[in-house]
Amino acid sequence: MRRRMIDPAFWTDAKITAISFESRLLYIGLWQYADDEGLFVEDLKNIKMVLFPDQKFPLEKSYQELSMAGFFRFGSAEGARVVEIRHFGDWQSVNRPTPSKLRDFVTFTDDSLNTHEDSVKTHSQVKLREVKYVSVIEKLVHRINELSGKAYCADSKASSKYLHARLAAGCHLKPIA
Repeated sequence: MRRRMIDPAFWTDAKITAISFESRLLYIGLWQYADDEGLFVEDLKNIKMVLFPDQKFPLEKSYQELSMAGFFRFGSAEGARVVEIRHFGDWQSVNRPTPSKLRDFVTFTDDSLNTHEDSVKTHSQVKLREVKYVSVIEKLVHRINELSGKAYCADSKASSKYLHARLAAGCHLKPIA
């Protein structure tokens, strides 16, 4: 998760005031969930766990509302659905942004309301598999840092190389108490 600011103009924007309060809250939460370019891998169970743990939040309904209102652009990369928050830069000005790890792996469609079945695969197939693990590796490295008192970076190849390999091999994670 990333720290983000909310522009005061957000609350009076006509497109924002046209959606439900729950969808507004989810939209703001997705800014934190997304990378510094407004991209994230669509995993609604994970999003709900990260943004609204132990709460009865209508995530699927709110997500659908945002999608139907054109707030997202979709693409896919080897089975992983990648979402871009449209106009992310209108609401977020990121100081020293980290380039997206997802941008190079996917081509987005221009129509956010299509069936999203058509995907364009780009770059190496091996690297595309890594798209699925980006958010998991970020969580793992964050937890390792909490437990060890270190400051490993989830973006570094050294920190993520073995985690990518273990996840790709099908290792399942057990909750840490």
